[in-house]
Amino acid sequence: MIVRVEPLTSTRALKGPFDYLRPEGFGEVEVGSLLVVPFGRRELLGVVVGIARSSDLAESRLLAPVRALGIALPPELVELGSWIAAEYCSTVPRALRLLLPPSLTRGQLTGRSRNLQARRPAHVRLGAGREASAEPPPPTVEQREALEDLLGAIGEPEPEPRLLQGVTGSGKTEVYLRLAAAALARDRGVIVLVPEIALAPQIMSRFLDRFGAVLERRPVWLFSVGMPGALPARLQRWAMQEEDQIGDRLKPLVRARDHRLFSGAVRKEHLGVPGRARFRVMGGRYGDFRNWSEIEAFADAVVHALQHPARGATA
Repeated sequence: MIVRVEPLTSTRALKGPFDYLRPEGFGEVEVGSLLVVPFGRRELLGVVVGIARSSDLAESRLLAPVRALGIALPPELVELGSWIAAEYCSTVPRALRLLLPPSLTRGQLTGRSRNLQARRPAHVRLGAGREASAEPPPPTVEQREALEDLLGAIGEPEPEPRLLQGVTGSGKTEVYLRLAAAALARDRGVIVLVPEIALAPQIMSRFLDRFGAVLERRPVWLFSVGMPGALPARLQRWAMQEEDQIGDRLKPLVRARDHRLFSGAVRKEHLGVPGRARFRVMGGRYGDFRNWSEIEAFADAVVHALQHPARGATA
């Protein structure tokens, strides 16, 4: 038997899929399976997109995969990747990359290493070396003007909502950091919301550089919102893998005690035209999929741990 694989290469010059010998001893290999395959002088991550009885090439000329990762994309998502490539004039490998966790694909398309491993985050001790970081740069004129107004609002009994507007790179995050420091100095709380989970490690790193010593002394829990409940049953298990992927990336950064992924509300206006098309192909449903009993149970566990710190130390 032959497996047809799309190696996740970014080049447009090569058109797959490419035939490989079906590996022995790797367990079940099917459409969607992730394999590390020899490709020229490199080894690349690839996705099985088909199974065949024979190849146009002689079997003696075919290579065998190096190993299997033991995980797979659902066949429906492999089909979706082919549709995206055709609809948006891209390549199948590039489209499949969009459907895989970034931790699997980051840095594996151009490197020459023959020992590809799923990357795991290093455990960073809060406060270790962070206090010695350079002082933040002095604020710009625009930042000072924004801070004068916003710092005054912190002391108001019932402050009005305020919107800080600025183009990318204008220094909004530094304003947020200074506002958070001022609020903490007044024994006030701070809530930081990140609009996209892919930005979370970057934003957390900025805040840890500034407030690592503070978080070292405080308990931390994480939660994120996704759309597992909006997907058909055959895809929900795959979608729930996001919980472990997010937790593996973020929990070591803050020594978080727990991380939960909750289904949220998914409405048509939340998605752009390409997102709606992918959502339709995946069989997704619009609606409110929040499970309030799960959310309240998580919140109750956090409250209990805070009220009983000795017993909540391993929560």
